[in-house]
Amino acid sequence: QYDPSQEKLEYNYTYDDAQGLKPPQSFPRIRNRGEMYIDSFNDQQWNCSLGTNEEAGTWMNSGDQAGTIMAGLVWLLMIYSAATVTLLSLTAGIPVIIGMIYCLLVVMALASHAKTSLTDPGSVPR
Repeated sequence: QYDPSQEKLEYNYTYDDAQGLKPPQSFPRIRNRGEMYIDSFNDQQWNCSLGTNEEAGTWMNSGDQAGTIMAGLVWLLMIYSAATVTLLSLTAGIPVIIGMIYCLLVVMALASHAKTSLTDPGSVPR
């Protein structure tokens, strides 16, 4: 079992040996099967919990069922439209470059929708 006082599972990222006077770092120990990953590199949350509290790893207002349904419909319709445009461009219904541009815009729109939906909106200053 892992004991953090005895061994490390990662490199020391603050290790500085510009002059070459210190001994080289030892390789980190390989994790055993079933042993969880421990991220001690930064102080950010590592858990993958959803919620609106400070300890939540991903911000998500799970109490808003109508908003969740609407967000799911947005994703469903955007993916359906991208598939339709892709099939139209494959069957020469529209130029291929138009289909590629449209699919790129759909991917960017869905990425920004996910980023907006899953990040903390912050607070409004007074």
